[in-house]
Amino acid sequence: MENKERGTNRLGLLRRQMGITQAQLAKDLGVSRATIQNWEKGITDITGYSLMMLCDRFNVSPNEVYGTGSPSPYWEQKKELLFIFDSVNEAGKKALVAMARGIESSYQPKNNPLSEKGLMGETA
Repeated sequence: MENKERGTNRLGLLRRQMGITQAQLAKDLGVSRATIQNWEKGITDITGYSLMMLCDRFNVSPNEVYGTGSPSPYWEQKKELLFIFDSVNEAGKKALVAMARGIESSYQPKNNPLSEKGLMGETA
């Protein structure tokens, strides 16, 4: 619960530092104002695409949204990969995932359970 509390405080702080209301942020992200309230209060977690959108909106890393430490040194590369993935067609997405799985299997320790299931827990 501690991380959630710190993260909720950080989201509200980031929003206020930008001088925007919960309603404005909700509109920008395509969610309800209640969703923003729930994130800030720690009632619901900020995950997946919503977290990426918030990070992009505030130009911060997920660690900074949750207040759990300094930004990842690879944050910019992660955003770039997501941008590339979003910009290609379905065949390109499948090719990128296949390429990532090939790279992943080359760099994972042998006892890592992800090496058998792939990036998303799917059987390769």
